[in-house]
Amino acid sequence: MNALKSIVAVLLLGAAVALTVFIVSRTEAAIRRVTIEILRSIPRMFLVLETEKQISVATVDDGGWLLGPRSGQATATTRSHWGVDFQQVESKDVDVAGSDVRVRMPDPTLLDRALDYSTLRLITKRSGFQFARDLARGRSLERELLDMLASTPPEYTPDDIRARRMTFIDRLNRQAAALFHAKRLDVEFY
Repeated sequence: MNALKSIVAVLLLGAAVALTVFIVSRTEAAIRRVTIEILRSIPRMFLVLETEKQISVATVDDGGWLLGPRSGQATATTRSHWGVDFQQVESKDVDVAGSDVRVRMPDPTLLDRALDYSTLRLITKRSGFQFARDLARGRSLERELLDMLASTPPEYTPDDIRARRMTFIDRLNRQAAALFHAKRLDVEFY
């Protein structure tokens, strides 16, 4: 009889442990899901964490001794908007321990880049032959320079990206707590 009671007690204890593990794992999965849903629901315009101004320069130096010079330079201020795309956050990026949640933040990306046309400066030099040639071909030196300014992205080193990432992590850890307060979660980005 004691052996039967021991077996039943062990079975009940095992069932209780299995039920506890199941409930905890379901709770962690639910917390991960809620965290990801909150992060993905943030409108993209609020993900801009830094705006950087730069001077962009485009140069054309064509032409030759036969038709004469065809050269130009364009400069303008460019605004680059850096931020974090939380659409990239997956379940594996979220660690849950009770109500403490750690989120691995994706690397910052260049969300948008725009020329400030009010700062645009163009300097061009063409011979009459080059001007006639451009007209015949339907080309515009000014349009070429503007296209170069607009299409040439700035170059950033991995160190630049890491520095921005650390800055963004710090800002998000200070400012994003309110997003999760209603769900009673303490979220930390790393």
